Amino acid sequence: MRDLFFTYNTSNDVTKETKVEFLTQKDSKWNIRVNNEETEYSVTMYNDINGPYYDLEYKGEPFQKFEFESTIYYVPSLFQIWEGVIKHSRNQ
Repeated sequence: MRDLFFTYNTSNDVTKETKVEFLTQKDSKWNIRVNNEETEYSVTMYNDINGPYYDLEYKGEPFQKFEFESTIYYVPSLFQIWEGVIKHSRNQ
């Protein structure tokens, strides 16, 4: 496992980027940090008979499951997880 990150920009100002980091923890887990600030979100990888899947968690409680054709190391996979965080945070 390794730390992962991506940045994106949703405005015309290129200096206003959002940096999303997935910081490696023990036990196949990544904590999610945004713009260098800790969040209460994390992702944990599990393996079952059908292959790996990932639980997106808030305060340690899973609320969304992801199964990717590739791996979490592929940027579109990370962005799908990030979209899950955004949707969930709007309901908090």
